[in-house]
Amino acid sequence: MSKPEHEFYFDRGQARQMVGDAAGALSDYHRAILLKPDFAAAYHNRGGIRYALQDYEGALSDFEQALRCNPQLAASYIGRGNVYRALEAPEQALADYERALALNPDLPEAHHNRAVLHRDAGDYAAARADLDRALELLPDYLNAYFTRSGVRYKLGDVRGAIADLETYLERGGGTRYGDREAVERAISDLREKLANE
Repeated sequence: MSKPEHEFYFDRGQARQMVGDAAGALSDYHRAILLKPDFAAAYHNRGGIRYALQDYEGALSDFEQALRCNPQLAASYIGRGNVYRALEAPEQALADYERALALNPDLPEAHHNRAVLHRDAGDYAAARADLDRALELLPDYLNAYFTRSGVRYKLGDVRGAIADLETYLERGGGTRYGDREAVERAISDLREKLANE
């Protein structure tokens, strides 16, 4: 028995997305949606690509449609929350991260992203709790170590900030965005601060 045509396009869209062919993936997800208009996962994936391309209006529309098709799709609440965060609507972003966590409390990305909102609002204790939970769930979550280092610093835990930055580098952080030297300088500055206390 052959696979339904909408699944073929969805699968090919995922393959194209994995190799960085955003245009091809968008085309395949669009085709899958035309063939199956209630295909929540296709809307979600297309929304993710549109978000990465900074097409926030298109991404928001896709995540909302994914949630109309499947209101239990926690990943689409995270995606829509990310769009709201990019649009500087933190209350709406927070509500979506909390909806995602209500559906599944074990989502590291939702904990991390909610922590960023808490951090930005100056609630460092809540940010720390979310980041600790994200790292419990996913010990190799590099962005969480990086984010938590700043939160620990704000809470006066300079040693902890250094430890998180070191872990970030040890586990491969700093290579993707070319920020290794900047992180190493930050560690050096923090060590100097500790020595002068």
